[in-house]
Amino acid sequence: MRKFTIWLTCLFFLMSIGVANAQTKVITGTVTSAEDGLPIPGVTVIVPGTTIGITTDIDGKYTLTLNAEYTTLRFQFVGMLTKDVAIGTSTVVNVVMDPDVVLMDEVVVTALGISREKKTLGYSIDEVSGDDLMHTRPTNVISALSGKMAGVQIVTASGAVGASARINIRGNSSMRTDNQPLFVVDGTPMNNSATGVGSGSADYGNGAMDIDPNNVESMTVLKGAAAAAIYGSRALNGVIIITTKKGAISKKGIGVQYTYDIGIDRLSILPDYQNKYGQATAGDEYTYNQYQLAHPGVYSSYQEYAENESFNYYDGNWGGVNDGWDESWGPRLDIGLKFNQFNSPYTLDADGNPVYTATPWISHPDNVKDFFETGFNQTHNLTITTGSEKSVSRFSYTNNDVTGIIPNTDQKKNTFSVNTSMKVNSKFSVNASASYIKTVSDNLPAQGYSAGNILQSLGSWFGRQVDIQPLKENWDKLDAFGKPYTWSYYYHNNPYWTVYKNTNSRDKDRLFGNVDFKYDITDWMNVALRVGTDYSTDFRKSVIYNQSNQNKKNGGNFSQTTRIDLSKNADLTLNIDKELSKDIRITGLIGANYRSEYYNYQSISAAELTVPNFFDISNVKGTPSADMYSRNKETNSIYAQADASYKDFLFLGATFRNDWSSTLPTTNNSYSYYSGTFGLIFTDLVKIDPNLLSFGKLRASYAVVGGDADPYTLAGYYSAISSAWAGTTRYGFMRSLANADLRPERKKAIEAGLELKFFQNRLGLDLTYYKENTSDQIMAIDVSTATGFASKWINAGELQNKGIELALYGDIIKSKGDGLNWTMQVKYAKNDNTVVSLYPGINKYQLSTSWSMTVQAIPGGVYGEMVGAKFLRDDNGAIIVDDDGFPERTGTDQVIGNISADFNWGVSNMLSYKGVNLYVLVDGRKGGDIFSVTKMFGVLSGVLAETAQGTIREDGVIAGQNVMTDEKFVKEDGSVNDIRLSANDFYANMYKLHEFSVIDGSFIKLREVSLGYDLPVKFVNKLPGIQKISLSAYARNLALLWVHKSNTCVIDPETGFGVDTSGIGQESNQLPTSRTIGFKIVATF
Repeated sequence: MRKFTIWLTCLFFLMSIGVANAQTKVITGTVTSAEDGLPIPGVTVIVPGTTIGITTDIDGKYTLTLNAEYTTLRFQFVGMLTKDVAIGTSTVVNVVMDPDVVLMDEVVVTALGISREKKTLGYSIDEVSGDDLMHTRPTNVISALSGKMAGVQIVTASGAVGASARINIRGNSSMRTDNQPLFVVDGTPMNNSATGVGSGSADYGNGAMDIDPNNVESMTVLKGAAAAAIYGSRALNGVIIITTKKGAISKKGIGVQYTYDIGIDRLSILPDYQNKYGQATAGDEYTYNQYQLAHPGVYSSYQEYAENESFNYYDGNWGGVNDGWDESWGPRLDIGLKFNQFNSPYTLDADGNPVYTATPWISHPDNVKDFFETGFNQTHNLTITTGSEKSVSRFSYTNNDVTGIIPNTDQKKNTFSVNTSMKVNSKFSVNASASYIKTVSDNLPAQGYSAGNILQSLGSWFGRQVDIQPLKENWDKLDAFGKPYTWSYYYHNNPYWTVYKNTNSRDKDRLFGNVDFKYDITDWMNVALRVGTDYSTDFRKSVIYNQSNQNKKNGGNFSQTTRIDLSKNADLTLNIDKELSKDIRITGLIGANYRSEYYNYQSISAAELTVPNFFDISNVKGTPSADMYSRNKETNSIYAQADASYKDFLFLGATFRNDWSSTLPTTNNSYSYYSGTFGLIFTDLVKIDPNLLSFGKLRASYAVVGGDADPYTLAGYYSAISSAWAGTTRYGFMRSLANADLRPERKKAIEAGLELKFFQNRLGLDLTYYKENTSDQIMAIDVSTATGFASKWINAGELQNKGIELALYGDIIKSKGDGLNWTMQVKYAKNDNTVVSLYPGINKYQLSTSWSMTVQAIPGGVYGEMVGAKFLRDDNGAIIVDDDGFPERTGTDQVIGNISADFNWGVSNMLSYKGVNLYVLVDGRKGGDIFSVTKMFGVLSGVLAETAQGTIREDGVIAGQNVMTDEKFVKEDGSVNDIRLSANDFYANMYKLHEFSVIDGSFIKLREVSLGYDLPVKFVNKLPGIQKISLSAYARNLALLWVHKSNTCVIDPETGFGVDTSGIGQESNQLPTSRTIGFKIVATF
């Protein structure tokens, strides 16, 4: 057994055991491992039946003073077999401990931060160590879980600096917008909320991104209801338990570790653009030929036709020939044509008007790609640990400085953390942990389909002839008309103007942590109090400069907001751990919880400024718009947990919790939640050759958990209206009718599992089946406007999640010492998320919408049905075209896709040899449709490659013959379509058909690769004061290996519009993801 493994385990299990007052005998000794002979620190040495004991020091040594009446010592350590040793007359008792091959690495952190042996659990959990999270140094710990856990799906909003990430466990349980699990850090819940990414707003990230990965010891995902039931009304979507690193006893009294990490970010993927035709309209050969047939002799050449009918630049504001047009249906590129263009040289005539010199009309294939820069992500971490037998502490400082691949975007984060444990005396101990995070950004890019998002312009409309270099060099200059220098003034800002002028800044302070007090009443009973808080203030400011496309005449505008979040949490528990006999052991607790949540939002904005571009409230022209909102919520709870084991092979467990929530009516605010679990290690009952089947376990559970209402759904309230009337502030009543009889949503879940280990634990399997039904959905249904309201809050509807999860792991090659070792893990999960029912009389419930396409919950259907304009087909499935050759659409909107994935999977490999470690993770998804706004507008504008495929712009389009050839098209009389039309006309019609813009979100990714090397000890020992040096190189999001053929525009299927349910399955010019290659050095002193 390697020494670092022992240290890692010690961090969780250093126990505070009192030292007995001695009179007669001093016993000393050393505890070592039978595997490698190394000393084991942190072994508990006690006198059975008493509280007398101690733990071994860094060298595995102990000294214990005893009365002569005590004749036996018990040695206990996690992962080792407990050993009782007779003292006899000797004063030196050395012990060699044997590993428990079943329990090695099988202790996990469960609900309420309780460490338990995994074999005792009657439900499925998944755990990732801090080391596994740090393979490729993520900036968001949620993103680091991609591909590592069965049944856990991650969606990253975009590739922007500080972008949010969504985690979903076993599908969607609620028709409300969150569906994300509860995060608990060191036993205290934390806020993981994210601001909805609306059109034009920046993505400021989610709360969990404030967790410093350098401080994480482990992340445990409580996937099923039984695992999370003790959290009651907050357990609806699962729970993620984060345990932070602790201090440790050091030979030198103090330990120091310094980590430097630099990640280099490059653009990962962009849509596939065409480079045959440039900006404007009616410019391709097919249109030219049609014009010549209709108007023979008007123009003598393609050049003459194009400069008069298609494109010639003057001011980008329709002063020239179609120079306000931003689509790329213009003349052919790279054939010798010349036109006046935005960057053509010019002189001024006598009236001061520009006279341009025509320049070559050529393609710039990388004009979008060249806008993006190399980003850098630098991290410095300094950790100091100190400890003795009485106390251990860990102090950590992390400086993270990120510059994005989008110019002038950044994030600077400083994290200060402390974790300390102190044994006051033999019975009383105190633990405390806290983190302060300061986050500052000068600019975070805007998202969604808006002028503030540079991908709206670059990704869907950027003329394929536009040279990005002049835009970069002249972004702060004016053109011949005194307007900002850009390629299409009527519609688009210069993208560099957008990122340097129209900024979204933020300044956030956050403090979270807790203090635990524990008093041992007896050696099997203690009382504990944990008090925690999570407080943050977040100031955000968005500015838009005068002459921007969004504000051309009003002197500029701005908005600023301040958000305050404060939550308080307190738990008081009485805990027991008692052996009733040699065969029966019981553990349990009873407790009470108090939690309060406070949120305050204040905003002020100005649509017009007196002095242009002075963004201060004193400079507002007219009356500024102001808003303030606050909400409060309190929950009181009592809970209990009991577990019993028989002969260490039969395990039973139960939990109970009752919540009283302030967001539910007083007549209905008390609700109970409970669970029962069963586990049986059948290999301890039936004699099976351990060389074949080393371990076998069956488990089962049943649980009821819930989710209560948001604040202010019980009674109506008034809110201020932004615009005043005659100088008087106006107020409006809420648009959703409150319901004083609301009940919490309730999930009833069953789970069954099988765990097997073969060939002396070399190969393992964990199979889980679950079925979860969530009823009494809290939803707002539409009501007649005659009532004065738009909707009403009710309890109705039921969702079901049913699926399987499979985890396989194996030591493919296992060698002693530093020989070759190869470990593989395979994770697979399939979930069926269905809508069982809705409110009587309602046949669909809208979850979200995008460009008239809606995402619906439809009874009997899969959660998240996409509903929109669909191709009209005949009985044989052929698409019907009208007399002009345009595909027809159905008379009403119909289902065109579904946001739910069929299954997810991940495969990881870890190889190590003589200090060299190689880690590779590949993962993927099958299914999960996406409505792509990039595709919808990309075909309308003619910038995507498919709009110039083959010779369709020269010869025209015949649907089914030279486009969409995998489909059959027929005319209304049933004959094969042979109607020819221009590519521009065809794709303009496709824009109106939502089904055409739906892509299958399947993908395979090379997610992570890391290569590490621990410098040889004999070399490190020559360096003064250094104990260990580790070097590593890594890559994250390395390659998108495969996408579904429907993804013709080639977007990253993992990006989504925001991180709540309302954005899932929608892509709206999302900022591209980045590929990271990094290097890291860790020095331990």
